[in-house]
This record gives sequence, structure tokens and C-alpha cells, in this order.
Amino acid sequence: MSTSYAVRGGNYDENLVYVNEIEVYRPFLIRSGQQEGLSFTNTNMVENVDFSAGGFQSKYGDKMSSVLDITYRTPERFSVGFDASLLGGSITAEAISKNQKWTNITGVRYRDNSLLVNSQDTETNFRPSFADVQTLINFNASTKWSWSFLGNISQNRYDYQPLSRQTNFGTISDPVALVVFYEGQEKDKYLTVFGALKSVYQYNDKNKLKFIASLYQTQEQEYYDILAQYRLGEVDSNIGSETFGDVVFSRGIGSQLNHARNNLNAIIGNAEVKGFHELNEKSQMEWGFKFTREDIMIEL
Repeated sequence: MSTSYAVRGGNYDENLVYVNEIEVYRPFLIRSGQQEGLSFTNTNMVENVDFSAGGFQSKYGDKMSSVLDITYRTPERFSVGFDASLLGGSITAEAISKNQKWTNITGVRYRDNSLLVNSQDTETNFRPSFADVQTLINFNASTKWSWSFLGNISQNRYDYQPLSRQTNFGTISDPVALVVFYEGQEKDKYLTVFGALKSVYQYNDKNKLKFIASLYQTQEQEYYDILAQYRLGEVDSNIGSETFGDVVFSRGIGSQLNHARNNLNAIIGNAEVKGFHELNEKSQMEWGFKFTREDIMIEL
């Protein structure tokens, strides 16, 4: 239920992800395994994927585990594709202008994990839903100048109301069960917006400059008040009994209250200049300058 991955024993946050040479970010989720449903990368828009598990070039950055470098395809004709499943669906459309200067590819995805989470031990009213829209717009102004815009809007929602849970353990001769009854609910919401503008200036066959500016914002809230009242007891193991499988004697009881009002608002801005110079047939030089500003506000 998570799109996170670890490489060579590294942390889940130590992996760089680039789309069309633009660094992208993931939400600051509290519980990634439960709350993360869609990765940033829309596989229906991908043309090429390069993955490096260490030993990558310094131009990618200073995270140590891996680099996932993705290139979205440039449309050559108008087309529309879609797919659907019991967990959701997606639509992808691509188009090109008559003068072939403008191209666009856009993908819309929706996913609902209710079928997966409702099969667990805890009986709940749980509806996790994920939706996002991505678009890539390319404009070839001339033989020397080209522009592109990559945009993404994503929203994850979690409406969680646990009802009850029973976990059986012990031995055949001495079965024991833990029964939990819940009151309350949890409502989480994560909204992320990402936009990047890229310009390439090819002033001759052997030299070019790239200008990249991007802005990422995430607004996340996690609200819940859940009271759990539990009891540990012996299970009726007599086949044919009217109370077979139920707890008939309690060894201990207790309760626990979980409460949270967490808010996070993060804004990350980047500005970057890159230069590419072909010195001769066997060697080339690349250089770059990058400025990053991060503003993270947390309210507990």
C-alpha cells in the first residue's frame, strides 16, 4: 500500500526522483504505508526510465541512495487512452498543434483502497481515496528556444472510523482473544501542488543552456479522536456451543484515547541554471548553479 522504496539499506527519503530533469517531491506523510496511494510518476505518460542505485553523477544532488530519472514522452499525434480496475482508473490524453510547435500530454488518475483495507482484522468504515492531475506542455518557439511546463495537483483523503476488532491467539487447549471496541473517527487530508517551468536555449550545435524554476507546496492535516476500549479473555472452544468463538471470561480490561490536531504547510522553491558544452568528439563539460528555499510550518 506504499510507493516508497529503500535502496541498499538506505532510508525511504534518500531517493532522488527527476521528471524531465526537474526534481520532484513527495508529501510529508505521517504514516506512509497507510496514507500513500499514488506515486508522483504517471506510468501512462512515461517514455524512458533510468535508475541508478549508487555511484551516480553529482549533478543529481546529494541524497545517497538512488536516482530515478524519468522522461515523459513528447506527443506525435492526438490520442486518448484509459484503463479501469476495481480500485480506480485513469485517463491519458495527448495532442499536437498543426504547426507542431505546441504539444501537450495530460493524465488524470483516481484510486480507492477500500477493498484492500476492509479485508483486515479491524472492522471499519474506511474510505481512503487518491486523485491527481498531471500535465506537460511543450512549446518550440524557434530552432534555438524551447519551453516546457510540468504541473501536478494531487489530493489524498482518509475518512477512518474503526468499529471493532477481535484477535485470537494462544493454543488449542487454551485459546485467548483480544476484543477491542472503538468510538470516534479520523479525518486526514493532503493537498499537494507542483509547478515547474523549463527553458532550453541551444545557441549552436555544441553549446546550450537550460533554465529551470519550480515551486512545490503541500498542505496536510491529520485530525482524530479515537477511544479504544479493550478486554482480554478466554474463548469458548466447545464445538456446538451457542457461544462458540466468543469471549466468555475476561482476564483484563482497559482503554486508550488517541487525539491529534496536526497541520503542516510546506513550500519549496528552486531556481537552476545548467550549461552543456561539447568540447570535442570524446569529451563534454556540464556545469550548473541551483538555489533552493524551503519554508516548513508545523502546528500541533
